Amino acid sequence: LSREGLVAVAVYIATSAIALYVNPYILSIPIASLILVHLVHVYRGRGRARQAVKGFIASVMLFEAPALLYRLSVLAGLEPTILKPLVYYERVLWSTLWIAAPLSITLAFIDYARKSVSNKTLGNYTLRSTTAAKRLREELYIVAGLVLAFAIGYLGYLPTVNPVKAPLNVDWVYYYNWLEKLINAENPVATSLVVAGDRPFYVVFLYTLLLVLRIDPWVLSVYHNILLFEIYTLASYFMAREVLGRQVAKYVALLAPATPHIASFLYGGFQANLLTVSLVYVLIGLIAGRGKSRGRLVAAILLSSAVAGMHVWTWIQFSLLTLLYIAISITLHIVKRSNKLGIGDLRSTLSIPVVCLAAGAITYSILRLYPDNQRIAGFESSIGRLGATILAEALNPAKMHDNIQFYHVVYTGGSLNNPFYWILYVLGATTLNPGYALLAYTVAPALLALAMYSYNPVFAYRVELNTPTHLIVAWCISSLTRTERILVLLSLYSISLGKILSFIPTT
Repeated sequence: LSREGLVAVAVYIATSAIALYVNPYILSIPIASLILVHLVHVYRGRGRARQAVKGFIASVMLFEAPALLYRLSVLAGLEPTILKPLVYYERVLWSTLWIAAPLSITLAFIDYARKSVSNKTLGNYTLRSTTAAKRLREELYIVAGLVLAFAIGYLGYLPTVNPVKAPLNVDWVYYYNWLEKLINAENPVATSLVVAGDRPFYVVFLYTLLLVLRIDPWVLSVYHNILLFEIYTLASYFMAREVLGRQVAKYVALLAPATPHIASFLYGGFQANLLTVSLVYVLIGLIAGRGKSRGRLVAAILLSSAVAGMHVWTWIQFSLLTLLYIAISITLHIVKRSNKLGIGDLRSTLSIPVVCLAAGAITYSILRLYPDNQRIAGFESSIGRLGATILAEALNPAKMHDNIQFYHVVYTGGSLNNPFYWILYVLGATTLNPGYALLAYTVAPALLALAMYSYNPVFAYRVELNTPTHLIVAWCISSLTRTERILVLLSLYSISLGKILSFIPTT
């Protein structure tokens, strides 16, 4: 670090110390605002201004390094008490700065929307060609990402930290009970529609795994999310490769297991949601990719049908965002004729999104026809109440503030609260040229989720959880130097590991 970078480190550390020892909850908003607004501006600068970002990354690593050492020691069966105060400092600081998430999401949307209106080159990204050597390095990133995904899913069950192997979530009970009912049923498929009518394909998927692997239903119910983390990582890589190119995709493979989204899926036990959103990420890749072959079209039909039958809540979000993608594509095609997209090109761009909507709607309609499908009826009732609430009530900033704080700091163990991650998100968004897919599936829904916290916080939480914000964070990471990338990833994994250890039941 240069002299300016060291000064930045001192400023950040001093500011965080004031927040901790004076009155962290009062100072959280101005501190977060100062850091975020400052970084948004200086990240575009050169020379001395760039040192502020370097200093920020270094200052984060200064207190994440001992925290990471402590957590690795705990996993090894040790507990260095000398490091406990530093870990406490880190946890209090991050919980204080929860405001970073909504502030970053809002700033990112404002900047991205501004560029979308003014940028004449707005469109989907194209793949970057790579040599064989680069392909090999890329594959190593994927393998490393899969290993890390397995570790994130399994570390919480190590005997050194969880000797009784207590489940890290509570939703495993639902999957276990559903499997028991399918095992004892004469017609497992029909039974899946009765017991889990809003996600029958997922229950059948678990039942099929049970028959193939021949393992205890309890083991499958508790541990199968480890497999889903692998699928999530691969799906995130494919989506990033199609949307942003291979150079960014390899960092998505490393980043995906350390996101606050994965931590939330782990603690919440939202396994059906997790597998479904992984399929949605593949669909986003198919939609955003330039290739529109017949194979891609068939894959889109099959995946869309699976999504609608696997988790209808995730399907409805994907469908609404796909409609937004279509609207953005048509509107900007009309407004920005300089893109030189002809009608034929527009039809090619929209062919897969339209097919996705149609295939999903057909599958949902078939599920809806089943006479004993009470869960679909409950889903439609919930959607109806949400719509009525939005129409009847004005946006309530105070309620929105309180719900955002609760669902980031308390709900699912505070898994979504990762200020460092969200600061990287806004840095990435402000340096990234706008694209149709990113605007419709990432930037816009993230802001929409914030507004929905005023009406239905549970649904808002799920929308935020399903939004692939790690695409933009990976873009930010790809623009850093190699040393900075290592420090950022180590810090993110330290925070993620801290979440996992906090999820382990103590009684």
